[in-house]
Amino acid sequence: GEEITKEEIDMLSDACTKLKEQKKLLTKEKEELEELKGDVQEYNEDLEEIKKELSKTGKETIVEESKASKLLTKRVNRMIGRIDTLIGELEKGKEVLDGQLDNDAASHTGENLISIDELISAMKQIQNIPQHKLQKIAESLDENKDGRIDINDVIKVVKLIDKEDIDISTNQVAEILELLRKEEKVVEHQKAKEKSEKEHAAEVHN
Repeated sequence: GEEITKEEIDMLSDACTKLKEQKKLLTKEKEELEELKGDVQEYNEDLEEIKKELSKTGKETIVEESKASKLLTKRVNRMIGRIDTLIGELEKGKEVLDGQLDNDAASHTGENLISIDELISAMKQIQNIPQHKLQKIAESLDENKDGRIDINDVIKVVKLIDKEDIDISTNQVAEILELLRKEEKVVEHQKAKEKSEKEHAAEVHN
């Protein structure tokens, strides 16, 4: 494997922090857009409700929709269309299909997953490293070779390497990642075992 220097590990850490912040922002923006869309739709529904009620009483002529109101309704509907498009784009940017996650990664949420290209692009912005090396670093972090990386995994690997304060090879990075994954499985298995023992003890007690 290719050697990764201490500086490059720090740069990898910075890239992950940036990507994590971007993901958080995307989620926040999407939530705000969904909320805005809800408000806009609510306004439309209220308007329709008022019209219906007034048509029952025969007073609909009193609230004949003004030109300004009609214009506003048109704008509101256009806004809903634009919001839908934006939400679609945001989702496309961070969408992870269940089929792309293997069973081992079931506990990993799409929120933390990034593509190899996203990681390479973030690293490029921080430091000028040759493309082939960036590719090697990113690929060593893609354990199941599905083109996607979990940011949290990268952060754990970086922390471990940082503690040792040494240069390391891309092969070793892949090995560390595999060890971390095995450790996670052991912990999860242990937790599940303890939970089942507690439940069993509670049943016996009852």
